[in-house]
Amino acid sequence: MEIGVVLMMLVTVAVVIGVSVMSYKMLVNVRKQEALERKQAGAPERQLHPKIKQQQDQNNK
Repeated sequence: MEIGVVLMMLVTVAVVIGVSVMSYKMLVNVRKQEALERKQAGAPERQLHPKIKQQQDQNNK
């Protein structure tokens, strides 16, 4: 009986470690893919609010 409990604990620990390793590998792949997508997309185009743009234009004169 005790051997069975020990074996079940070892199997459970092995499964948890295996799932953790698989999860980490998937996370690394997703991070690489997201970094590549961000790199390909380039910087997003941003527009200033008209009032702020007007203030900047006045300050630059």
